[in-house]
Amino acid sequence: MVSQTASCLTRSWHSFRRAIDNLRRSVYEVRDRGMDTVTLAVVHEVVPETEKELIYTTFSKLTRDQRVLYEILVEDGGESQV
Repeated sequence: MVSQTASCLTRSWHSFRRAIDNLRRSVYEVRDRGMDTVTLAVVHEVVPETEKELIYTTFSKLTRDQRVLYEILVEDGGESQV
């Protein structure tokens, strides 16, 4: 089950960083719910919040000029992914 989950994470989000962050948040979610196992359903539930956290963390490290450029690109129809 763990190898299937890891494989899905890597394939779905094309980034080890995202996969690790999603898995980490999934483990916290499972623990908070009193569950014993990380399921794909839990992983899928945490993805939106993990993405927001990753964008915020990355965005906060940008210089002012980089932030302005990023905002222009997103306004022009670019995706708000890090």
